[in-house]
Amino acid sequence: MENRTDYLQANLSAIDEHAIVAETDVQGRITYANAKFCEISGYSLDELLGCNHRILNSGTHPKEFFVEMWDTISRGTVWSGEICNRSKDGSLYWVQSTIVPILGANRKPQRYLAVRTDITARKQLELALRQSETDHRLLFQNNTQGILIVDIERQVFFSVNPALCRMFGYSESEMLKLHLSEIHPADYRDWIREDFKAHARGLKSQSTMVPCITKDGVVFYSDIFSTNTSVQGRPCLVGFFTDVTLRKQHEEELLSMKERAESANRAKSEFLATMSHEIRTPMNGVLGFTDLLLQTPLTEQQQGFLSAIKNSGESLLIIINDILDLSKIEAGKLTIDRTQFNLRDKLEKVTDSLAPKADSKGIQIIVDYPEHIANKVVADSNRIQQVLINLVGNAIKFTERGAVTVRVTEQIYGDRPFFRIEVKDTGIGLSHEQQSRLFQKFTQADSSTTRRFGGTGLGLVISKNLVELMGGQIGVESEPGRGSTFWFTFPRERPVADVVHDVANDSVRDAVHDSKPFQWEHLRILVVEDNEVNQLFVKAVMGKLACKADYTRNGLEAIDAFKSKPYNAILMDCHMPEMDGFDATVQIRQLEKEQPHGKRTPIIALTASAMKEDHDRCLTVGMDDVLTKPIKVKELEAVIRAALR
Repeated sequence: MENRTDYLQANLSAIDEHAIVAETDVQGRITYANAKFCEISGYSLDELLGCNHRILNSGTHPKEFFVEMWDTISRGTVWSGEICNRSKDGSLYWVQSTIVPILGANRKPQRYLAVRTDITARKQLELALRQSETDHRLLFQNNTQGILIVDIERQVFFSVNPALCRMFGYSESEMLKLHLSEIHPADYRDWIREDFKAHARGLKSQSTMVPCITKDGVVFYSDIFSTNTSVQGRPCLVGFFTDVTLRKQHEEELLSMKERAESANRAKSEFLATMSHEIRTPMNGVLGFTDLLLQTPLTEQQQGFLSAIKNSGESLLIIINDILDLSKIEAGKLTIDRTQFNLRDKLEKVTDSLAPKADSKGIQIIVDYPEHIANKVVADSNRIQQVLINLVGNAIKFTERGAVTVRVTEQIYGDRPFFRIEVKDTGIGLSHEQQSRLFQKFTQADSSTTRRFGGTGLGLVISKNLVELMGGQIGVESEPGRGSTFWFTFPRERPVADVVHDVANDSVRDAVHDSKPFQWEHLRILVVEDNEVNQLFVKAVMGKLACKADYTRNGLEAIDAFKSKPYNAILMDCHMPEMDGFDATVQIRQLEKEQPHGKRTPIIALTASAMKEDHDRCLTVGMDDVLTKPIKVKELEAVIRAALR
């Protein structure tokens, strides 16, 4: 399914060719501009793409003007107003602009679409009004915009120009006999009354889009800019009318496109999350039982077959995780968690985990981490690990002989310190043309590489997005036949007192798993799981651990079991018939509160949902930990130990 930007740009043909249309990212960089935008600005499309919209800044508006505009659209609210821009040749032009935020699934803006109308002629007329009465009369009669002068006290027409008469279908004598309320729908009379009250109080100018009615009863929309003036000593209002019916249609089309794009994006995210859940459930059985079988007496051939099944299942799981991560990125739902951790330990853990793959190819992994570089850093530990695994794993994959070197340095970019991690290999290398295709979805260097080495090409795309979300950059330096150096940076932030989560030596689960012998035979575990295969897997694990276990198939049965006897821990599936694991957990926690001196029973979620919001929901309702399917035997054992300490 195409992403939101592609969807919108593919439908911009619906906007009239005379409209001035542009799109920017959330930093204000131009990502699309139509021919009319290029014409009025004097820039070519190539000159505009990637440039910040400040390229058009005329210096006319105060800083507060743009602060208010950005505050409005950053909240996801449509903004309208008049902006003076400077074209490439230095000349000024004015536009009436409407900016529509395009929201992601997290309801935050992902892009901004703007449709504009050229109002330079009207602005020139306003200037002329201030400069010369003679110029005013000339421009008044010949201006293509409709102009109306109204007596504020009586609300009758004082003067009209030919363009206004043509717009409404009246002769000049007919228009001068009208009351202002007669050119607007009846339900706008209250608005007219309030508008005149404001002008009577001395309001200098304002711009409003309102419906108007022609002599023949046809309704059209006009942008009316009104300002106070004095004619023959009487207080009057000057109104400039611009027919914006097409622009309103454009805006409605943009809003409709925005809603369709956001709906399509939500549907895609929900589909991928559902598919991830549905695939992970059977994968739990495949990988779980494979893991158990590998711990039983087997022939060498059987070990080989099962290892192949395990490797294939884990490869499939990597693809599922990559697609889900990409969906989160496109939906704006992937977030960065700042934690304090030991970067040196993290790097060694990654290289140790990939060492068997390197050893099987006779490749050496070298870690170059100078002593003077700090170990403790503040960043997203899991995302740093994800990028490292991808880059080091790729380096091993594309290297047949030699070594893979991981080097850590510190750099200054601008006035900020950054960590820079380089992954250098002695592999096949890349041409400049191949490098230009990297970091794009579902692409590798070329099709022959894809066939030879496999993969979806998503890893580098995800790595690029993760690094940029952390405030860094990613890139590659390479030559064919001479290897490649992939590098990425992230800000060097000092560890502070309020960052208390330290994952320097991996998780508590691993530490607990390696601790002193555990008395499993004295434990009673309640397992709440409706899937028969997953239930068989957990039964096998409980048998291996020699602990007692009771089994239920939904939340209602779990509550009955909890009432009947005490349990040391509960393994709770989240999605089940009759009552899910979330509601069951809430009721169990309530029952604990009602029991005198009742202790809290650890509840561990076993879920096939890999979305962060699902994990957060587990903890919010009262669960103590979350395991995402497919579940590894050692991981399940470790989390139970941790919960019971």
